[in-house]
Amino acid sequence: LFEANLRYDGSSRFLRENRWNFFPSFSAGWNIAREKFWEPLTDYVNTLKLRASWGQLGNQNTDNWYPFYPTIGFSSQGGNWLINGAKPNTASQPGLVSSTLTWEKSRTWEIGLDWGAFNNRLTGSFGYYQRKTFDMVGPAPELPALLGTAVPKTNNTDLRTTGWELPIGWRDHLENGLNYGVTFDVSDAHAKVTRYPNNP
Repeated sequence: LFEANLRYDGSSRFLRENRWNFFPSFSAGWNIAREKFWEPLTDYVNTLKLRASWGQLGNQNTDNWYPFYPTIGFSSQGGNWLINGAKPNTASQPGLVSSTLTWEKSRTWEIGLDWGAFNNRLTGSFGYYQRKTFDMVGPAPELPALLGTAVPKTNNTDLRTTGWELPIGWRDHLENGLNYGVTFDVSDAHAKVTRYPNNP
């Protein structure tokens, strides 16, 4: 078994030169239980599939729809003083915008084993994966207050997550017509920030 996906995604949330990105993914599997040499064991183990996959996806989520446009803040009656008995409207200096803001990208690979036994009444799988997230939108770098406005967020953080999962299930049909199923699932994952703008 083999599958491939090729995505070319664009988002209006980024400037033209950062708008488009290519996101491929691939997966392959081998159902050993379908091979001729497995026929003597077919009555006991119906499915035994080795699988592996690798893929990349993008994340376009931002705080607002068009983060590359600076906007002037406005507050109705936001002043702290009175003019002719009423608080005046106020406007504030817009924050800086990032010209390099672009997609967050995550790359994931996984290897696993799926099985089904006793006419697929007993099923389960085991998978081990690693996901690396690159160019996450992290906190803005600190600049002196003399700047007088907010600093833009940029793609400046990376994250690595590794983990595994083991679900096992049993499904059966009793002679009185009752169907039942039991599932046991155990998993573990660890995440580590590998790049972060925290210079002393």
